[in-house]
Parts: sequence; C-alpha cells; structure tokens
Amino acid sequence: MNGGGSPDGGGSERGGGAKGARAVPRPPDDAPAAAPETPVTVLRPRRSLRNLAAVQIAVGALLGALAVLVFVKGALAPGICVAFVAFAALGAPLPLLLGEVRIDARGLRTKRDVADRKAAAWTEITALRVRRNVWTESVEAVRDDGSSMLLGAPVRSRLGRDPAFDAAVAGLARRAGVTAERGPGSLTGRWVVTRALFIGVWAFVLVAVDPLWHHPVWPGRPEARTLPDACAVSGPVARSAFPRSSPERSSSADESGCEWGDGLTLRYSRYEYAVGRDGGIEQAKGRFLDGPGGPTPGAEGARAVPDAGDEAVMLVSAQGKTRATVTQIQISVRRANVLIWLVYTPPRGLDAPAEASRTAERLAREAAAAVVVE
Repeated sequence: MNGGGSPDGGGSERGGGAKGARAVPRPPDDAPAAAPETPVTVLRPRRSLRNLAAVQIAVGALLGALAVLVFVKGALAPGICVAFVAFAALGAPLPLLLGEVRIDARGLRTKRDVADRKAAAWTEITALRVRRNVWTESVEAVRDDGSSMLLGAPVRSRLGRDPAFDAAVAGLARRAGVTAERGPGSLTGRWVVTRALFIGVWAFVLVAVDPLWHHPVWPGRPEARTLPDACAVSGPVARSAFPRSSPERSSSADESGCEWGDGLTLRYSRYEYAVGRDGGIEQAKGRFLDGPGGPTPGAEGARAVPDAGDEAVMLVSAQGKTRATVTQIQISVRRANVLIWLVYTPPRGLDAPAEASRTAERLAREAAAAVVVE
C-alpha cells in the first residue's frame, strides 16, 4: 500500500494530488454575501466655468507679484490695494475650480475649496434652494437643524440657460425627497452699498492720497536715481571765467552743490517718493513753480530757456542807464525729479548781456543733460 488519498479527496487536503498545491477551504453555505459597493456620482462645475476660474487665478497671481514689487519699492498704500485685489482674484474662483459634490445612496459630500468640506445624509436635508450670485447660480442645502451649506456643484452661469444644471438640481431634489425652490439672491442692497463704500475708500486712497502712478515703479516714469557732480559740470565755465577761484563742494544723497567764490553757483536737488509727500516728479514740479531759490515762471522779467531740461526759466539783472552791464543771471531748471539752480555773476569783460546770457544758458543745458534718468 502506498498511502493514497481517501475517496472524498481528503488526500489532497493533506498534501496529495498536484505537487506543491494547497487547497482553499470553501466558505459555509450559510455565509452572508458581500454587500455590493455603493455607486458614487460626482458633480462638478462646467468646464467653461473652470477654465474662466483658472484664467482669473493666473491674473491674481500676476497681481500678487506686482504687489510684492510695489511693496519692495516702498509704495505702501498702493501695494495694499493691489494685494487685496490679488487675494480676491485668487480666492473668489476657487469654488469654481475645486468645487465638487459626491453623491451616493446615503447622502452627499461637498467641497468648495481646500478647507470647505461638508457632508449631509439625505434624511437630514429638508430643502434645496437655488441661490443667485452676481454672475452664477448655485445650490444651497438646508438641514433639519436649521443650518445650510452651499454646494460646490452644480453651478451655472447666469448669462444663459443650462439644461444640465436643471437636470442636476432635479436629481438632487429627487434623492433628498424635497422640492427645489428659488432662494434669495446675494445681490442685495446691503451688498451693493458695502462694496461701493469699500471701492470708494480704496479709490480715494489711490487717487487722492497715494497715487500709484506717482511712484517710480509705474511704467514709463523715468526718474533720476543719482545726481551729477556739480563741480565737474560747472568746472569748465568757472575756470575760464574765474581762474583764481577754488570750488567749495557740498553733496549728499539728494543734494549736489558747488560754489566758485561769488561768481558761480550750481546746485542740484533730487526729490523722490515718500509716504505723504507725493512722487518725486510732482514734488519737483511744485518746487519749480514756488522757486527753489531761483526765479519762478511767474517772476517779472523771467523768460524761458529752450532745450534745457523739461522746463527752465532765466532772470537777467542788469544795471546802467542802457542796462548794458549784466550783474547777475539766475536760472531754474527742472529735469524729471531734479531741480537745478544756477547763479552766474559774470566778471568784467564778460558782462555784456548777449555774451553773459549765452554762457549761462549753455551751462544750464549742460547741467540738465548731466542728469541721468532711468
């Protein structure tokens, strides 16, 4: 006898039969069957709305980068305004881009963004309301405890009809055993007044208090970052007219001056943006009209100097019955955010009106051309 298996196949359970095979025990005939998986239906906003949301988020990201740049440049109030618009542009479309509703036999689970996730059983839902937003319509579920939750889908644009939206709302109402009704709109009088006041405040800050276009970061607004050496600019004229004079230099980040005795003085003043002081160009324009120590456009006897900076005026003082001897020439020049003040007292022999005026005007043009704007 070789020890073969029993007739009912018991030998195979002890390792007989096919070499290396193990038998799987059969479950009892009365074991409960596995419950079938509950099918899940997923609702999302229309693809066109999701694409628009993605574009708006991209715009918000660009505005955020602009806000950072504006902050770095020191424009505090405009930076806050741009940052607020950037956050709104980034946050408002998230429900359209990430929103969804998962439906199964027990209830629904909704997601509107990364943090807003809620769930409700069908037996908890007592009403469904279609809410009108500014540009879209969405669905709000009311639970038996009086609370409500705005669903991430379905969502439709208010600019046209959407049969798929109507069908999705009807399906939700049928599952919950309720009737979908028209809910209150978000475009209320209080909403309009609140937004109008908010926009009005920011507009006042941007236009009247701290205009963004008065800042150096504004495109197409060239300003000088440094000042020329006043002694180097005035040196050729001074050494020719006053060969025995020595220069007295004065300089700082916003000032550059040089005096050649009592005969020639050249001074630069640079203005730049600061909170509460407006932009550099605007400050320079105001000081030019008021007079930076030199003549003003409205001064009696003042005349314009062509081709000298953005604007320039000259005042010639002469003496004698025929006023044939020039005693002093003053010139005020503005170049972008820089003011230039020139005082020239020509020496004897160079004090004829025509010659003295040509020398002073030439120096004024050279002084303005030495200012580098970028």
